[in-house]
Amino acid sequence: MAPSPADRPSETEQLRQRLQRLEARFHAHAYEAERLRGATALLTGGTVIAFLSRALPWASDESWVPSGDDAMLTSFLLWVAVAALAGAVVRYLFRPSRFWLGAAVGLACVPPALMLVEWAVVTAAAADSAYADVAEPQTGRSVLLMVLGCAVVGGTAARLLQEERSS
Repeated sequence: MAPSPADRPSETEQLRQRLQRLEARFHAHAYEAERLRGATALLTGGTVIAFLSRALPWASDESWVPSGDDAMLTSFLLWVAVAALAGAVVRYLFRPSRFWLGAAVGLACVPPALMLVEWAVVTAAAADSAYADVAEPQTGRSVLLMVLGCAVVGGTAARLLQEERSS
């Protein structure tokens, strides 16, 4: 049964209700835009820090191009993993999708894991070797910056992915 004209709210009341819905939608969109700007800044900053951590002159004395002891397979894989992380973040920023968020979370775990593997291998080689000329594992501010950058990217991407799943 259709409501009678007497049961319906007045036109002024309908306009007031519509205006309230539009204001609520506007505030929700403004909050969402601010949240996404913050997430974009965190993703970008974390990626830049992770990618450039060994090239920053104040972070370490090491050069951009691995040489000598740095030419190990794990060092090469580390650079590939950080470059892949940067690529996944850039791809997500240009065309957001759940897949690229998940890829960023997964790839953010790879560089710290590779550093742990490299430390374990070098430490085991030093323990088994009678020689003192075995390379020391990479340590210092550059490694901490790389791990920090990966943590920022991974945490931000995981939070965005969780928010996307819950909505």
